[in-house]
Amino acid sequence: MNIYELKTRPFVCRYELLEHYHDLGLNEADLIILMKIMYAYEMSNEQPSIETLQKGTTMQAAEITMIIQKLIQLGLLEMRVEKNADGKMSEYINLDGFYEQLSQVFDGIDTARHQTDKNEAFKILFKKIEQGFGRTLSPLEIENINQWLDVDNYDITIIHAAVDEALAHDKSSLKYVDRILLNWEKNNVRTVDDAKPIRAKFTKQQPTVKKIENFPKFNWLKGENPFD
Repeated sequence: MNIYELKTRPFVCRYELLEHYHDLGLNEADLIILMKIMYAYEMSNEQPSIETLQKGTTMQAAEITMIIQKLIQLGLLEMRVEKNADGKMSEYINLDGFYEQLSQVFDGIDTARHQTDKNEAFKILFKKIEQGFGRTLSPLEIENINQWLDVDNYDITIIHAAVDEALAHDKSSLKYVDRILLNWEKNNVRTVDDAKPIRAKFTKQQPTVKKIENFPKFNWLKGENPFD
């Protein structure tokens, strides 16, 4: 076989299977036989012979038979007898159980990755609030932040925006941030862009303090009178 044929006829195997086959209850020998069965399944779902599975390995026929039985017991492989195209009874393999269990492994990987990302995002938010408030947060305040995420299901970008809004008004209080979040929720704010009109309106409504130029100063303790 030339190099071109080697490149154009690969056996496709998800890399995650190579990293997580032990999560399916398999060892290395089990994996090799499973991969051989997967290849046979791609070509034809007829059961490959023990001799076919044994080829290229150092395993004895009895070992391969035990591995096949193990795959069946684990629910990864199903065997059934049906008539083939020639009308003869033939054994067929079904790998639906394997793909279902592999999918569950992938879901577990995604969940773990999501939890890691969530923990990292919480640390960033936590650090931002402590730095902005200039103090250490109390356990009750930490629980309050967790509630925003786990109970109220606020998007973390919305919480960041609410913290920025509070700090912009020199408010270092989670209660103030909480009021902002509640107000935004009442106004169906789902993104930072949704909050912009409300933030602009609030800023516009704030009273401005007019600075008086050259305001005369008097020392009342020394008896100075502004009316003299």
